[in-house]
Amino acid sequence: MNRPWRTAVVGLSDRIEVEWFKPKSLAEAYPGEFGVSRPGTLAVAQVTAPNEEPIIVASLYAPWEEPHASTGSSWIYSDGSVHRVISDLSAFIGRQAGHRIIAAGDLNSLAGVAAGIVVVNLVDEDRRPGGARRATRRHEHQRRH
Repeated sequence: MNRPWRTAVVGLSDRIEVEWFKPKSLAEAYPGEFGVSRPGTLAVAQVTAPNEEPIIVASLYAPWEEPHASTGSSWIYSDGSVHRVISDLSAFIGRQAGHRIIAAGDLNSLAGVAAGIVVVNLVDEDRRPGGARRATRRHEHQRRH
């Protein structure tokens, strides 16, 4: 499918190092490569600031879907698209704890009548007693105007 849009991660400073990961369609990706369900819906890069550990940064988009024509419905939804893009992003979670991922984008999630923009921070930043860590999620919802 040819879409006139795509997600992107851009570097705006030469003070950070950015390594972009080239996505491949799931049919073409080998194990260990970055496979995506729908081209253009996920862009991922590893960003490294001076004297800091690298962090994975992802831009994601969940396009609207429509039911099969046999349903006679004109209803639209993005649930399946959200599941697919999150599954694609999960390739960058290589261990149970300690991953550093920031993912942001438009998931077309409905809140009343306004579509939401969701920012999910998956950086492992919550330290528990005894050195154990727990991944935390911080959600920020903004309404489009």
